[in-house]
Amino acid sequence: MIPRHVIITHFNIRWNVQNRNGLYKLFVNPPDKQWLEHRFELFSKYTYPSVCAQTNQNFDWFVYFDSNNTDVGMLKKFPRITPLFVPWHRLFDPRRDVIETLRRRNLLSNNLITTNLDNDDSLHNKYIEFIQDWYFEHKTMEGMFLLEFPLGLNFKHPEKQILILEEKYGHFMTMVEIHNNQQNRRDLNFYQTIRCMDHRRLQIYSKAIWTPIKTDEPMWIQVCHDRNAKNSFVVGLPTHYGEEDIKRMFNVTL
Repeated sequence: MIPRHVIITHFNIRWNVQNRNGLYKLFVNPPDKQWLEHRFELFSKYTYPSVCAQTNQNFDWFVYFDSNNTDVGMLKKFPRITPLFVPWHRLFDPRRDVIETLRRRNLLSNNLITTNLDNDDSLHNKYIEFIQDWYFEHKTMEGMFLLEFPLGLNFKHPEKQILILEEKYGHFMTMVEIHNNQQNRRDLNFYQTIRCMDHRRLQIYSKAIWTPIKTDEPMWIQVCHDRNAKNSFVVGLPTHYGEEDIKRMFNVTL
């Protein structure tokens, strides 16, 4: 069975995700014009080129925007995305709203793959290929699997400093849900998705099997800058990777 694979990116919306303290809200007030201009700059430089360069293009890319605070004309620069709009006054529910989007578009499948990608980070150009290769090798299994490439890069923008690091339960994980023996349900509770819980507690909450995939090259770039909500550049070790390597692996020009 061919899976439905969706990359999920939140741009400038209010959203919540359950964590040990209850609900975590990313924004209290709508981001201002300067924030949006800065984030679109990062998205254009780091995120969008890396996704467009994926060697396997069999996926959808849902990017969620605030319907009241987004220049729709700007989105014409990014034809590969599927822009989706949420009014600011309605708190976005990552799991429920993603599944509802799939249901409305008649895209739900028993076998669902969802990948989280922040709007200022990058994926290795073989990220989707490696995820789907794993799926086709294990598609006869039943259950939920939390795939993670532990090896990645920490990049400081605009200083162009690069560190290499390994993470466990980081925010570049992918949820693979295989339900071969289940009837295709349109019940929202049937699916979890990668956004059902804060990534640090996702495995405990979903009971998915954590599945690290070792690679020779780093599979993601976490971009650190002065407007990061939580990420820090202090984590990592020096690396031999330079600008030519980043261009080859991620289609990103530093």
